Amino acid sequence: MTTDKFFKSKSAALSLMSWVILGCSPMGSASIDTLSSENQVEQKSPMSTEQILATYFPSRSISTLKWAGLEVRTGEFLPENGQLPKADIMFLHGFGDNMLNHGPLFKNWTNREYRVLSFDFPSHGETKGDSINDFDPTSGSILGLAKLTHAVEQKYRSDASRPMIFAGWSTGSLLALRMSQGLGSYEGERPISGLILLAPGVFVKPVVGEWGTVTLRSLTQDPLAPHIGKIMPDRPALEVAFAVDLLVNGQKASRTEYPSTPTLVVLAGENLDKYIFTKQTKSWLRSLMDKGAPITSLECPLAMHELDNEGLGIGDEVRAHILGFTDNLVAGKTNDAASIHCKPLESVK
Repeated sequence: MTTDKFFKSKSAALSLMSWVILGCSPMGSASIDTLSSENQVEQKSPMSTEQILATYFPSRSISTLKWAGLEVRTGEFLPENGQLPKADIMFLHGFGDNMLNHGPLFKNWTNREYRVLSFDFPSHGETKGDSINDFDPTSGSILGLAKLTHAVEQKYRSDASRPMIFAGWSTGSLLALRMSQGLGSYEGERPISGLILLAPGVFVKPVVGEWGTVTLRSLTQDPLAPHIGKIMPDRPALEVAFAVDLLVNGQKASRTEYPSTPTLVVLAGENLDKYIFTKQTKSWLRSLMDKGAPITSLECPLAMHELDNEGLGIGDEVRAHILGFTDNLVAGKTNDAASIHCKPLESVK
């Protein structure tokens, strides 16, 4: 779908207009500026950065990949027992996020002998260079991120015969899904063995977070989530080229044939997720499941958007479901987590 055709979709055009109006309007700009200034303060956690790194990333290797004018912070997180990995997991983070904000999830994987690979998107974390708007102007943000993801995978490729799982949260989930649909594919790439999509950004709300600003309290009910660094960037409406491409690729993801890749999708509550339309996402998933798509889907009605770092015991359960899906996929083991907070989303026949 071209961008011109995309804007013939009334809902998509209205979404972008809402983003731009909210991002630029003086009416509420004071509230937005206040929220944004709060984000410039490093997120408060009971643990220091050093403690978070030591607790959740003890076998980390952080380095820089120079790619297309960028200096990309990348990470390799190895099994903690020193064993060879059973599979590689490429984790793709969300908007305003960075790769080190998901320590408990990474630790679950590395404790179970999986190797995790990740990186900071342009404009995010400690990646330096052109912004997420224009780091790859001929491709657009999402295709550019797909090409960058392949470059990171190639940097760390040690055994191409190992299963490769793509996992992502929010924007990262959309990117993982689009790549599984063939975006940015190239000859010699490793096949994707499985997908883990947390609150996928397929149907993005026109106004996200608080007044269009990403904030910790609109992401999770755990004020002590082990985040490192600031939320940046924090206003999608000000990243116009990225925002357009995100909406275009959300439309494409929902209309492109679903891959034959086994998939786990976890959704937050319809009224608590301030970033995506959960109800619309559920309808789309049910239609795919009715057609035989290999999707296991869970909804956590009391959860907010950042599912793996949610409070109230929900994050623990979500991470257990993710680990169980990974084990089932790679080792053929039955390791299903108890469902207290999260319930299966059954297909409707």
